[in-house]
Amino acid sequence: MSTNPDRESESWESSFKRLLPLYGHRNWIVVADSAYPAQSNPGIETVFTGGDHTEVLKKVLDAIGASIHVRTNVYLDAELKQVAEEDAPGVSALRKEMIQQLAGNNTHELAHEEIIARLDRAGKLFRILILKATLAIPYSSVFLELDCGYWSEEAEERLRRVQPDKTAAALYSGESRRGCTARYYEAKKDRQTMQRREFCKLIAAAAAAGAIPANGQSAAGPTAGFNKLHQTYEEFCATPESERTFYSLVDGKIVEKKLNTADWSATAWGEAPELPGRSWDGVPMQAPVEGQNGDGPYQANWESLLQYEAPEWYRDAKFGIWAHWSPQCVPEFGDWYARNMYEEGSPDYNFQNSHYGHPSEFGYKDLCAQWTLLNWEPEALIERYRSAGARLFIALANHHDGFDAWGSKHQPWNSVNHGPHRDVVGEWAAAARRQGMRFGVTVHQARNWWWFQTAHGVDKSGRFTGVGYDGRMTRAEGKGQWWDGLDPQMLYGPKHPKDALPDASYVKNFYDRTRDLIDQHNPDLLYFDNALLPLGWGGMNVGAYFYNHNLKTHGKMEAVLNVKNVPDKLAKAVVADYERGLTSGIMPYAWQSETCIGEWHYRRSLFEGPGAFGSYLPPRDAIHWLVDTVSKNGTFILNIPGKPDGTIDSKEAAVLDEIAEWLKVNGEAIFDTRPWTVYGEGPNSVTGGPFQGASISAMGSKDIRFTRNKANNVVYAIFMGWPERKAQITSFGLSSKANPGKVQNVTVVGSDAKVTWTQEADALHVQLPFGLPIANSYGAAVKIALS
Repeated sequence: MSTNPDRESESWESSFKRLLPLYGHRNWIVVADSAYPAQSNPGIETVFTGGDHTEVLKKVLDAIGASIHVRTNVYLDAELKQVAEEDAPGVSALRKEMIQQLAGNNTHELAHEEIIARLDRAGKLFRILILKATLAIPYSSVFLELDCGYWSEEAEERLRRVQPDKTAAALYSGESRRGCTARYYEAKKDRQTMQRREFCKLIAAAAAAGAIPANGQSAAGPTAGFNKLHQTYEEFCATPESERTFYSLVDGKIVEKKLNTADWSATAWGEAPELPGRSWDGVPMQAPVEGQNGDGPYQANWESLLQYEAPEWYRDAKFGIWAHWSPQCVPEFGDWYARNMYEEGSPDYNFQNSHYGHPSEFGYKDLCAQWTLLNWEPEALIERYRSAGARLFIALANHHDGFDAWGSKHQPWNSVNHGPHRDVVGEWAAAARRQGMRFGVTVHQARNWWWFQTAHGVDKSGRFTGVGYDGRMTRAEGKGQWWDGLDPQMLYGPKHPKDALPDASYVKNFYDRTRDLIDQHNPDLLYFDNALLPLGWGGMNVGAYFYNHNLKTHGKMEAVLNVKNVPDKLAKAVVADYERGLTSGIMPYAWQSETCIGEWHYRRSLFEGPGAFGSYLPPRDAIHWLVDTVSKNGTFILNIPGKPDGTIDSKEAAVLDEIAEWLKVNGEAIFDTRPWTVYGEGPNSVTGGPFQGASISAMGSKDIRFTRNKANNVVYAIFMGWPERKAQITSFGLSSKANPGKVQNVTVVGSDAKVTWTQEADALHVQLPFGLPIANSYGAAVKIALS
């Protein structure tokens, strides 16, 4: 029942068995529901199985599991968790069966549109097989991305060290990988007893026969300069626009490019392609210079970083405050102002024109000079944050705008030279450490290559039609200006073709600036606003350097390294960060949730909102977010955006004061705790994943979260709201699957009043006393002593 008319009588199992040997790394197999749309792409083959969804999935997983040439990365629609039984009968049983079937696989939950986007990108180069089942439940498709089953990143790394100029990188370039798979099956016919080691030798020989240079460039293409350090980033920025050489991936090959202003358009967040060979963010993993990882046991590869164990201080801290400050707070108009002010017609662009002038005449560089911090008192703010319960303070070191908030040795656009003329990071660090808090920094600069291209645009209408914004300016144009001697290109980044890969000098500058930040300020925590470590070899080396530097400085591992979108197999190597997100269960390793009470950069209109807390995140939601995170083995970070004069507003302070009062009463149930057997119970649930934090508002007084002390003889049951006098905690019933053991005593944290309780088969029945502290209106913590 294939879409191919020549195979109308072929069963789906025969089709699958015929096609699987031809599929390899980067091919996809989709076990789809009956409503999955037919595809017009000739690289996609659809097979109508006529079979049950779980039966088809089982046979596919069994076949892949028995094969040595591929393994799978599994993706599920995150929306499936939200499909109600009343809307799709049978969905609960399906979810349970899928979890059992996929146990042991590398499984990820992503938004449906994100999975489809990945599938779409893959389908432009690689074949996809869709196996349609009879199931009619939305968001039930299972997406299997095939990976190489006989080769690993670590094996390739070893091979590169032995043969730096001729590697097996050709195996990872689409057609050549599929060719290797085909050669394997031809060889298997002649030698049924071939073992994995012999097969790998065959693959290595095939790669050597058509080897390409280690940095992934095409041997036939004009790419001798790609991933080579011919000049510094400052020199690259100073090169005339028409003379700069860029590199792009075209038809699987890296080619040279010059800027064509006629067809130029600004890039967005930056979706860099995967290069031939191993790469990340459009940058090879192989560094053009050696020894960037520093002295110590950590090497610049994931296998080495997996030695890492999260330090005890971080697991105990639970709550931190973040100051996400940069010159972008000057207009008090919210996040991404620096980029959006150059987008004609946007609210930010209109605000810029009405308050400062057209961006061709008054650009972001000029706003940097107005970030004065005239009333900034770091000691007083740190004292407020510490009093609110924070044990960790985090400062923004740079944003996508490229401005460094310390005395940077590799970026002259910094806060010591301009704006406040103060080492913002250094002063934050000193104040935090004097008051006994751990200190972290966040680095967002890796995206500057793509994010700030809008500064090179022009208006398409009005009186400034065709007039370039100030991103066009060079050092020479600053003569006699306040920025005399500075090159705006170092702030905005050079104008480049939309598909240009990050230049090696840009990657080295990112590495040098971040290493300088580490060396000067020795942070306990280093956060990258990126999926995994950014910019290929740049991020991987600076991550290893951070670990080695910390180990050498402290004599033991005290470092925390945050990145995003971390697959399960790498979760131990770092502390995974969920931006504005939560998880659906207890995580095996320490992780971090971070959000903001408003926007990341200060927006005045949120303060002007009605009520005691304006339009900020209400204290109730912030406290519940903290509690849910801690119950699942996480640490919660809350950003309090600062005003351009260095202060916070009264409504931000009011939110902090409420959190402080709650933690003064209930902190025993939060700090120095660990997750219990189950994270909680109750009628409502949160949605797991990044940017799903708003779901915390669904929590009510019948929802409970659990934590425990380190001795594991006390469990805290935290009600997510003011509890009823008679409450039931089913997880502590004598017949509960949580197997809680015998309860010895029950009290309320922060109260001496007697609690009446009985432990029965169905639940722990608790009658709470009158007169609980007023702070418990956001949630009361019941302390349960166990035998």
